[in-house]
Amino acid sequence: MTTYRIMTFDGGGTLGALSLQLLNRLAYQNPKLISETNVFSGNSIGSFTALALASGRSPEETFQFFKNHILPAFSVSRPGGPVFNQQLPYSGFIKAIRTFFPRDLRLRDLKKRIVVPSFHLFSPELNRWNPVLFHNFPGSPYLNEKASDVILRSSGAPATQRAYQNYVDGYTVATNTSTASIACAVGKAKQPLDQIAV
Repeated sequence: MTTYRIMTFDGGGTLGALSLQLLNRLAYQNPKLISETNVFSGNSIGSFTALALASGRSPEETFQFFKNHILPAFSVSRPGGPVFNQQLPYSGFIKAIRTFFPRDLRLRDLKKRIVVPSFHLFSPELNRWNPVLFHNFPGSPYLNEKASDVILRSSGAPATQRAYQNYVDGYTVATNTSTASIACAVGKAKQPLDQIAV
């Protein structure tokens, strides 16, 4: 039986660049690494990397865009630091994400499966706050969600950025998305646990 492969990316703002550098080295050593991965998942800035790869972008292209457009958006300095500036300028980051991903790209259009956590501050349907796992497995209620919106919903760190569409950072749900991704692989893709590699 073929191994079902999951690749996850944590958050951490500028730390996303380190993950991408490592991924580039691994992909250089193993050119089939990306094509043989079944699920990409990530929270916060890791969701950018996960959806970029799932949409068919290469690790190198993703890293170059991150370095030239995402990092500058995180590098804004204000007196007092993030503790005393709870609303850092977020417009540059939003613009960068919307530039990288086509406006009409939706989760149903991605070439690979994805899992991205976020936290909905209030859900009118449920009348409560609600953790969310955005995914594009068959039957997902999120297939029509825009890729850029899902990333921005998973990337709004409560201490430094505004909520995006009333969602905040995925790390409030899962610091590391491995367990959530395994649960989706077993429950939605019907993969045997002993055939999954993360």
